[in-house]
Amino acid sequence: MNAPMNAPLDNARNDPAHAPQPSASEPAVEPASEPALGSSADSRAGSPSNSSWICPRCACDAIATVATSPVPGVWDVLRCERCCYLWRSTEPARRTRREAYPVEFRMSGADLDNAPEVPAVPPLEAR
Repeated sequence: MNAPMNAPLDNARNDPAHAPQPSASEPAVEPASEPALGSSADSRAGSPSNSSWICPRCACDAIATVATSPVPGVWDVLRCERCCYLWRSTEPARRTRREAYPVEFRMSGADLDNAPEVPAVPPLEAR
């Protein structure tokens, strides 16, 4: 039997008890304590400034806001200007905080400078 059309498809979004847990190979990280959204200590709430963020992958502090929640202060989608890593501000610390980001996926400025160029997408063939 199929779920009703208005039933939630992803219980992890609706119930923290169904949220994915870190695997045995990924160390559990205590979330960093952060100020409450909308508090004066939260530099992200209601402000275009991303000065409180650094890129989890390359540690660059040039962060751009790509999208913002329609409800102010709920979430932002951020992008690193150096390595193009994108993340949502509500993701777990292992995806949003440099100190919790997996070491094997971290990059340095030298890694980025020596990375091979990403090939361009070829033009579509006419049919």
